[in-house]
Amino acid sequence: MFTYGFFIGGPTVVTWFNFLNRNVNLKNRWTTAIARTAFDVVFFTPTILAIFMTGISVLEGRNGQQIREKFETSYTKGLYNAYHFWPFASLFTQSCIPLIYRPMISSFFSIGWNSYLSYLNQKSLGDSTSHSHKALSIAQ
Repeated sequence: MFTYGFFIGGPTVVTWFNFLNRNVNLKNRWTTAIARTAFDVVFFTPTILAIFMTGISVLEGRNGQQIREKFETSYTKGLYNAYHFWPFASLFTQSCIPLIYRPMISSFFSIGWNSYLSYLNQKSLGDSTSHSHKALSIAQ
């Protein structure tokens, strides 16, 4: 998680917040926050989840087939749950927190979210292990 966060997640989130701050500016703070949250939900959430799942899988030494299986078993559920968590966190962050502190506050929310993703990841590891055992049993 440290490697992912330091080299991928952290820089990506900072770049994303800077992009939103430069490019999505409306008449008042709340419409700007809502628009930024909408961009976040539509573009960033599905992308960063895919990057996370792929990056963690590579760091775990999974092969292409295992990564594909992980996406089949976990991506949709993770995205569904992300849409129940991140819009609220994003709206709060975009409307109430100055730009310089947004990555830090987002990281605070990420502690809980990454705990969930770790659970989902371990569950997918268990699922792929049980699939492997089933395949091995059938082959024998």
